Amino acid sequence: MVDPDDVQFIDEMPHTATGKIQKTALRDMFADYAFPA
Repeated sequence: MVDPDDVQFIDEMPHTATGKIQKTALRDMFADYAFPA
């Protein structure tokens, strides 16, 4: 099993009207995120 490089916690997950997680919104939120060196 592989450990993750980093873990980020957010207050709320973006959802669609049907309750599915909006993966594109998550990608947009973390587009400029840089992993710690």
